[in-house]
Amino acid sequence: VGGAVLAAAAPAVGVEAAVLLLYDADRRVLTAQAASGIAEEAWRSFRVEASDAFNQQLLSRGGPFVVKDVRSERDLKMQLAHSIGARSALVVPIRHEGKPIGTLTFYAVKAPRRFDAVTVAVAELIANEAGDVLERTRLQEEVVEERERAAQVLAHVGDGVFFVDEDGVVRLWNPAVADIMGLDADQVLGRPLEHVLPG
Repeated sequence: VGGAVLAAAAPAVGVEAAVLLLYDADRRVLTAQAASGIAEEAWRSFRVEASDAFNQQLLSRGGPFVVKDVRSERDLKMQLAHSIGARSALVVPIRHEGKPIGTLTFYAVKAPRRFDAVTVAVAELIANEAGDVLERTRLQEEVVEERERAAQVLAHVGDGVFFVDEDGVVRLWNPAVADIMGLDADQVLGRPLEHVLPG
């Protein structure tokens, strides 16, 4: 998801490279999750501590932050920018319903770039949309994880348990019900229950 966002976002902002950092509030760390225009070995393991007051304020309440000259920037840790030879940068916090999600950082590599008000506004719109998309993705992943945990629990329950969806199609068939009925899950899953257990 992050890679798709950045591939579309970098050209829209008029830069050669961009990175998505996601925020871990418990550890107060920003970790790279996706990038565009940056070699994977440069960003894949990139992490930055975000426990200082400047970064905390930027993540929780701050707006876009323009770095006119990467070489002279002192407030933001610009290690990744230095490693790719970036000249200017635009850092945009990503939030969802006021909660910090991370940052989108856009890098001008070929030449210094002045990020005008229109460019900054475009970057903010992208960050707002990214926040919604990333939060939906996170929630979907949580649902999948919960389903997997529930399936693991049911696999070890001694009682025969099966689930059917609203159309009557078998969606779960635990090992106990397979033993009771003499039908393995691969014979049953995805089939209407009336075909599996006639009558």
